[in-house]
Amino acid sequence: MINTIVDQLRQQGCGIGPDEYEADLIGAGLNSVTMVRLLSVLEEEFDVEFAVARLFREPVTVARLAAEIVSQHGRAVTLP
Repeated sequence: MINTIVDQLRQQGCGIGPDEYEADLIGAGLNSVTMVRLLSVLEEEFDVEFAVARLFREPVTVARLAAEIVSQHGRAVTLP
């Protein structure tokens, strides 16, 4: 799951490494349009629905996106 999120970020032009999985994606250079595209792809990929207004109340990170997906599916996530 983490790899899928990171791969999608790379396709959107934002390459991040494992040490940045807790970093705010907006702070890392993603703009709001790119973030919405990323969320849309992840929603389709993992059959989830992000509550965008709630999601953006706190920094959006790779780890947090994975946790949101897990909370909807109950799958365990292990950060590399």
